Amino acid sequence: MNELAPLAPSTSLAVLGSINVDLTIRSQRIPAIGETIVGGSFYRANGGKGANQAVAAVRYLQGHVSLIGGVGDDAFGRLMIQDLQSDGIDTSEVYRHASEATGTALILVDAQGNNCISVASGANNCVTADAIRTISAAFWQRHPVALASLEVPLLAVHHFLRMCRQRGQQTILNPAPIPTNQAQLLSDTLSYVDVLTPNETEALWLQNCLPELNQESQSDSTTDIARHIADHFACHCILTCGGNGAYWAAPGSTLRHFPAHAVRAVDTTAAGDAFSGVLSAAILEGQPMEDAIPIAMAAAASSVQKEGAQSSLPNRTEVLTQLAELNKK
Repeated sequence: MNELAPLAPSTSLAVLGSINVDLTIRSQRIPAIGETIVGGSFYRANGGKGANQAVAAVRYLQGHVSLIGGVGDDAFGRLMIQDLQSDGIDTSEVYRHASEATGTALILVDAQGNNCISVASGANNCVTADAIRTISAAFWQRHPVALASLEVPLLAVHHFLRMCRQRGQQTILNPAPIPTNQAQLLSDTLSYVDVLTPNETEALWLQNCLPELNQESQSDSTTDIARHIADHFACHCILTCGGNGAYWAAPGSTLRHFPAHAVRAVDTTAAGDAFSGVLSAAILEGQPMEDAIPIAMAAAASSVQKEGAQSSLPNRTEVLTQLAELNKK
């Protein structure tokens, strides 16, 4: 695959989503309630679906990504902004909130790889509809493609996608995690989506929590659900299925399957974020969907061969190399 022409400096991808710091302790076992276990190893990593997707996109695009989100006015927040900027991400719409801490995930992992995680969303909850409304007209004009996920308040995502649709931008939503207690708002939000990227679990949750999908299909087949989502919401639904590849459903069209890359998975953390971020980047570059999906799958396949979240996200050369390997087979 040939290198694509560089984007104009004024063209960029807008990403709305969460920004977290992950604090992990690995030890022989996870402590019981009230128990203290001494020993193990500690490391800090950057995370949050919004930040992960922005990093995936910017490494593929080699620039041209803006992130909308919130951090605390604290040491972690300053580190997160510094690291995002070092990757080349525009953080002018990442706000520091004095009253909230930066989103934090506390992760305990045992020797077998089992984990338990507790997340304090913190400043991610400060990403509100009012904050979205304050974004300047000039910002919207620079961003013809917009990507969002659901680790920030759904109402903010709803207003973000609605404003994008009103301005003629192409909208992409990674529906994770599914807010099961806001069915009507979720349904209204999906009406502003051009491309939806659920995994199999999320597709089932969408069918279970949205009455209109329940009425149209009681199928246990996630591929059937993807077709119903595409037809009902008039969007492209790209169902990601890990080792089973991906399925693309467009309104009124035949379902198309894309086989997975045969790689040895070391850590699947952020594979979905790699897919959504690089898919959005490829769409921004003008790739047709039948080409954008394999590029995104190559990014996900490359990411699972390394440990960590943002540390595993590949650059453009790694993505294109992985794609070339698949095309040889």
